[in-house]
Amino acid sequence: MLISELCVEEHRTPFAAVYSSLGCKFGCNFCMINILNRDNTNPDAKSSDFKIMRHWDPMFFVDQLEILANYGVKTIRLSDEMFFLNKKFYVPVLEEIIKRGLDFNMWAYARVDTVREDQLALFKKAGINWLCLGIEAGNQIVRKDIEKGRFKDINIREVAKMINDYEINILGNYMFGLPEDSIDTMKETLDLALDLNTEHANFYPAQALPGSPLYFEAKTFLHGLFMVEDKLSMAHGLETRVPFMDNDLVDFAMSCPVNLKLNNLMNT
Repeated sequence: MLISELCVEEHRTPFAAVYSSLGCKFGCNFCMINILNRDNTNPDAKSSDFKIMRHWDPMFFVDQLEILANYGVKTIRLSDEMFFLNKKFYVPVLEEIIKRGLDFNMWAYARVDTVREDQLALFKKAGINWLCLGIEAGNQIVRKDIEKGRFKDINIREVAKMINDYEINILGNYMFGLPEDSIDTMKETLDLALDLNTEHANFYPAQALPGSPLYFEAKTFLHGLFMVEDKLSMAHGLETRVPFMDNDLVDFAMSCPVNLKLNNLMNT
């Protein structure tokens, strides 16, 4: 059935979104989800300081799914930030769903580098027909900077093909404007999204959400740059904002003919 056909009202089914866990073991710079795990009132605390995952007991969680099934719910979004991560928790859940014969159409979330081929058959059998992948960026350097090198070197196209081989659809998540991004790397991300042509795709601008490491950096370092360093440097006729200088502007300036440049305030 085509996605356009699924959107027809008569093909829709009762829907629920549930969590089997809260939090995430990773500390991506754009994410603030782990701030809910904070255990202090430090105003400078950021989500990456509290990388904790708290799980429901698998049997208790499936009990809740069975209640939803009895209410007629057919479509389930497993809203965990990283459902496809720790097999100690997701394997008992999926096996119990199969054992009880719960007939759901589900989707779950994973990072593109946490997908394991040896588990995809179990996911499909349990009714997970969609994986929402945090692909984030097409450039490996940009992607690694998201969590200071913890993104593994993987071939994203091979991962996507592997998932599709198990007849699981993909929702791709992409971000633009990450700290290491440039026009060229963002184009790489767009080109990757077009090449993968997943069944669904989300495109997000990088934002310094309160609680995220990016927010902490913006609040701490940009304030110092604009309010202190910028004023002092400009007072003495200095340009210290080199990281913020437009690359195209620099290229243009360097390409100008010598006779258009100044030498001791005189035309050369």
